[in-house]
Amino acid sequence: MGTNQVANIQATDLRISTTSILSPETFYSDPFFVNAGSTIAGFQQVGVVIIPMDVKRVRIRTRGLQTYFNNTHTWISTGNINGTVDVNQ
Repeated sequence: MGTNQVANIQATDLRISTTSILSPETFYSDPFFVNAGSTIAGFQQVGVVIIPMDVKRVRIRTRGLQTYFNNTHTWISTGNINGTVDVNQ
């Protein structure tokens, strides 16, 4: 069990798009801020995304992903997310 107390999580951009390298279609692109205090258990909705049924895989990417820790009173860069997720299976 860790001792760091996470208070907030934020990113300057959360982007969900097709996996096409040449011409990706973006379904969602917005910053987000989540109050991750002790009342949040497991997940928090940050937006609504509509992905067409014919899309079977999307790329999820963040920029500027940070976490605020109560015990040190600082924002720490946590490394960005960049990966694919299967959808509409």
